[in-house]
Amino acid sequence: MGMDLGWDCHSLDLSQSGSTIIWHEVGGHGTLVVTSKGWYRGFSLRNKEKKERQSQLFHTVKKLMLELIQMRRQLMSGTLTQSRGTVRKSKKKVLSHHLYFILKNFACSVGEDTDIFFSLYDASENKFISERFHVKLTKNGLPVNVEKLHGLSAFFIDLGNQDLARELYMVAHIFRIVLSIQEVLVAQSDQSEGQEDKEFLMKVYSCSNENEMWQLHENIIRKQLGKVNLQGSGYDTIVSFPLLLPAGLQANNRSSRDLTGMVVSMRLLHGDLAQVRQENAFLFNKGMTLVRKLGFSDVIMPGDIRNDLYVTLERAEFEKGGKTTGKNVEVTMVVLAEDGEVLQECISLGEGETYTSEYQSYVLYHNNNPRWGETIKLAIPIDKFYGSHLRFEFRHCSTKDKDVKKLFAFAFTPLMIVDGTTLQDKQHELYVYKCEENVKFHSPAMYVANLPSSGEDTIGTIGQSEVGATFPRSPKETFVISTVVCSTKLTQNVDLLGLLKWKAHPDRVQDTLQRLTRVDGEDIVKFLHDILDTLFAIMDENTETYGKQVFQVLVCIIDMLHSEKFQHFREVLDTYIQKHFSGALVYKELIACFKRTLDTCVTSGMDKQEHAQDMLKAIEYIFKFIIQSRVLYGRATCGQEAESFKDDFMTMFTSINRVLAQPVEALLQVQVTLLKYFHSIYDELLRLFDLREVANFIANALDSIPLDHNLTLLNQTKLKCIEHTIKAGIFRETASRAILLATCLRHLSHHMRQKQELKLGVAAVGDIIILIQELSHDQSMSHVVQDNVQLLVDSLLELMFQGVMTIDRTGEVAGHYVSCLIGLLGLMNEEHYRCLLEGLTDRKKLRDFLLRIFIVFRELVKQDHFPRDWVTMRMLTNNVVLTALQYFSQALTETFLFMFDQQLWSSYFGLAVAFLTQASLQLESFTEAKRNKILEKYCDMRVPMGFEILSMWQSLGEHKLNFLPGMVGSFLEISLVPETELRKALIPVFHDMMECEQATRGSFKEVECEMIDKLDILISQDKGDDEYRELFHSIHVMKGSENRDKRMGCTVSLLHFYHNDIQREEMYIRYIYKLHDMHKEAENYTEAGFTLLLHAHMLNWTGLMLPEDEWYPRQQERERKEKIYVTVIEYFDKGKSWENGIPLCKELAVQYEKKSFEYAKLSHILQTQAHFFENILTELRPERPFFRVGYYGKKFPFFLRNKTFVYQGQPYEKIQDFSQRLQTEFPNASFMTHNLPLDDEVINSDVEYIQICKATPVPKDSDILQDQTVPEKIASYYRANNIDTFVFDRPVHKGGKDENLFKNMWLERTIMVTTSTLPGILKWFEVKSVQVHCSDDKQTTCS
Repeated sequence: MGMDLGWDCHSLDLSQSGSTIIWHEVGGHGTLVVTSKGWYRGFSLRNKEKKERQSQLFHTVKKLMLELIQMRRQLMSGTLTQSRGTVRKSKKKVLSHHLYFILKNFACSVGEDTDIFFSLYDASENKFISERFHVKLTKNGLPVNVEKLHGLSAFFIDLGNQDLARELYMVAHIFRIVLSIQEVLVAQSDQSEGQEDKEFLMKVYSCSNENEMWQLHENIIRKQLGKVNLQGSGYDTIVSFPLLLPAGLQANNRSSRDLTGMVVSMRLLHGDLAQVRQENAFLFNKGMTLVRKLGFSDVIMPGDIRNDLYVTLERAEFEKGGKTTGKNVEVTMVVLAEDGEVLQECISLGEGETYTSEYQSYVLYHNNNPRWGETIKLAIPIDKFYGSHLRFEFRHCSTKDKDVKKLFAFAFTPLMIVDGTTLQDKQHELYVYKCEENVKFHSPAMYVANLPSSGEDTIGTIGQSEVGATFPRSPKETFVISTVVCSTKLTQNVDLLGLLKWKAHPDRVQDTLQRLTRVDGEDIVKFLHDILDTLFAIMDENTETYGKQVFQVLVCIIDMLHSEKFQHFREVLDTYIQKHFSGALVYKELIACFKRTLDTCVTSGMDKQEHAQDMLKAIEYIFKFIIQSRVLYGRATCGQEAESFKDDFMTMFTSINRVLAQPVEALLQVQVTLLKYFHSIYDELLRLFDLREVANFIANALDSIPLDHNLTLLNQTKLKCIEHTIKAGIFRETASRAILLATCLRHLSHHMRQKQELKLGVAAVGDIIILIQELSHDQSMSHVVQDNVQLLVDSLLELMFQGVMTIDRTGEVAGHYVSCLIGLLGLMNEEHYRCLLEGLTDRKKLRDFLLRIFIVFRELVKQDHFPRDWVTMRMLTNNVVLTALQYFSQALTETFLFMFDQQLWSSYFGLAVAFLTQASLQLESFTEAKRNKILEKYCDMRVPMGFEILSMWQSLGEHKLNFLPGMVGSFLEISLVPETELRKALIPVFHDMMECEQATRGSFKEVECEMIDKLDILISQDKGDDEYRELFHSIHVMKGSENRDKRMGCTVSLLHFYHNDIQREEMYIRYIYKLHDMHKEAENYTEAGFTLLLHAHMLNWTGLMLPEDEWYPRQQERERKEKIYVTVIEYFDKGKSWENGIPLCKELAVQYEKKSFEYAKLSHILQTQAHFFENILTELRPERPFFRVGYYGKKFPFFLRNKTFVYQGQPYEKIQDFSQRLQTEFPNASFMTHNLPLDDEVINSDVEYIQICKATPVPKDSDILQDQTVPEKIASYYRANNIDTFVFDRPVHKGGKDENLFKNMWLERTIMVTTSTLPGILKWFEVKSVQVHCSDDKQTTCS
């Protein structure tokens, strides 16, 4: 199961099913992958014992799948809660991340009270990025604070996306308080995550040399084994456990619990801290500790106050002082206020424990060049920051007496620089001053005001003052610290400080404002709240003097927030405007500055464009400040000056419209910038203006842009602005959409007509259609939707048709174009079609319109605009085309039938047939599940289209002939649809086609030929199902022995068609053998022999190799002819037609004797020939009578209607038996008992009439019959074989009636000539000519 998502990476563990759902992040999107271990594929019970167990398993899996489906539905709607495996769907990018950390077990035997400091370390930059989490344990490994006995946990909060990309390690420093030996534990982060806590065993290492303690964690990470010692027995290697393991892997090796180390668990959570706290309230218990970053979080919200100073003790260098060993140096740090008092409880060794008033470093044994690398947090109140300083006291600790610590030097640094800024974030090399424990040392005023703290400090002159003598500086001794200030109130930037304290120097305001534009963005976002408050305070103070300059600075700040680096601070600015902004009067100056900038841009040309562009980039927040300012003013004054504000606002939009209306290239970039950001002000405008007013603002601005310019960039930006407008909330409102829709469509239709920026234009049209489709589901919006769709139809429908006709199908726009057209047609109802057609009053316009539609629909039916597997889109397209055709066909019959337009009708029928026969509607080729789904939603669309075609065909009347025989093949293709009723309805159409041609042209030869050819092609291509073939034959040919004669007659017609009309030899041969098979089945051996002779006569006595076919192997031509002759001879023998077999025997004998010299075969064939001669004289051959049969009436098929045939009956068959046989074949026919000529009333009646009489053959070989010496058995054969002329007589009366009936009686003899001799390939043939003679004693022509 795959799905495209737009949020971050989480995992969902379904423990009951053994399944895992994992999102893998790919760019800005992800793929939901569902796997299930042991998935039960299928449900087959092999034996009864397994039935119950398998059944339970099946229902368990079924329940799981239903749950997954429900969760997926929630996932798509954005309502799946975090407790069920994910976070709520949000368009906002997650910027904050928090690491939940728990110390579960400390399994390292230290034997003393222990301090443990946990912190995050970036190995790539070799620095710690978080504060320290401080845990104090007793020598038994239990928390000193009993309240934390059941949980030592912390949140490392406000980690940014860049922080997660670092090479992060969790580092733990362990200090045994008495022995002062540091040990380090390290675990690595690989940036994976989990929704559950993962446990890790952190191994403990100590340093081989205490001087390496400051970089012990680096040595462990780099695996420099010679510099570290692994604590605990059995360790000889270094192993780092990942901080967060990939989903599905075990978090730790349980066997390692028996080893020395520390068990911790961690989990990474995402989102704003308040959201995380709300969703994980159980984690934020009373003992929870929050550990911050060493720096600001990615987002600083207004009201977030922070004032932290981080001091890191880096290193120091001390003189030996005449001793051979180094000192045991301990550093003590205190914070002293301006009055010299020590600030109490402002120093934190790490979060989680109480703050202290002084810090004492760990001691390195006999080391004059110690390196600590310890970071201490100072939380100094802002009001105490000014004038305070840090003092570092250096003491030597005696190894003999642990309580003796002798002060020998100190260093200090003020927290503020002379210019009022705080310490810079960098390393500071401080001077070291010699001192002792005395009164003067405890008086800070003695050194702070007179001695420099470092080389950067210029206060005092050492050695020349009393203070310098009291506290001499040792030039060779230094002390290095590094500082990081995280404060939202104190700045290290002097320009920023000048702005924040502008009232102290009002004469410098303009210079300060100018320099503020050059301040680094990171400093500005830290103090964004205070900076904005100050700017608006300056504007209120003196609008005329500072208003313009403050406006420029404001624009500069807003533009800065558009950059990728600071764009997440736009949320901070929004919060400031909504909750903290208080400038109720500034809207007037903001409006004036905005208008003045635009007007100046128009009048000054290129000179002022850059300023205008910068301002327009910030238009969203400028309007937010204006609107919020006006709201605040209205609240304060109960709505005073509302009309004045509205007038000012209108003048501002007048300036906007004026800029957009300028058709000059000089203003192009300004116009583009304005349109690019114009949509961002819509929601703000709605706070003070109603929907119609805002819609008019937008519409007037868009309409200000000239349509006839040729600036491509402006067109592109305008169309993007229209697209944003369509997607805006105001467009969803009925009142405003009525105004905006007309404006948008006016511009879109213009560009589509000019074929300008089609991709953007069509995308915007698609957005409109999608919105209206959504609204159409609301019944209360039906009237509004009706009007909106009508506007779309009037503006775009014809353009969409033209576009689809002319668009490049290979381009990416083609698919969008087609989708929009389909969407628009899908929205139209009967009323829309009626209005559309009524608007086309001119016949020529209507004709051109319908012709275009049919052409476009034909293209849509081809469906090469969409990928093959887009079944839903294809079905939707077909449904829309079907619906539209039902409406357009009415216009076709109403307007173009009486005044017939063959091209239009041909186009319609071509489209309809193409629609019905397209591959995507042949549901038989789909799987059963897909087929049922399509039938459920759309039904079989071939059926209604088929009946629509039938209806249109019936309406043609006398114009049907224009489509013959061309439509025959099309209707045959339609008959392939496996719908019985449709097929049955189509069969009369074929009869209608024949009748139409017969009535007009005197025959239906063309229709017959076309039908036979097309039908045979379709069947030979294996088109149509078994039911189709059976139905077709049951209606046309009729299966069963009683209808065998009909099938034979049709087959003979096909033989003549393929041989004489289109000369298709392979089809001719195929139907020869079909006729042969029918004769063989009926035991008509003589006719079967004559049929095979048709094939034999096509062959010659050559050695040409003939390919294998379905009747014969690959062989020489003479071999195949010989094979056929032999078979025919056998048939003639069985049919007692030896006279016809003898010539074949003679021909074979010649071949055997003179060509192939196969005497064995010659002997055999001569014997056969002799046998045939003998049979002629000895065998009894029964007499076969002949009958004349006439079929009269319109009910008969065309190949029988009003035609006469001569049949050869069965041996000794009487006319009554023959009539009974025909009665079985034509049960509805009436049999006449006379052979009188029939009048037109009978011939044209709707009743079937059959007239039968006996026919007498007229032999051809009269010489043989006249020779009295010819044996009777030979003569009897020639009297009844090889006959094509027959006669029958009937008495007629001429003249008046007489008592003597024979006096005026004449004999009428009818002479009939058939199309072929009997016997032949059939037992009957049609009469091709008739002569009638009358006689009494002499022959007299009667008629």
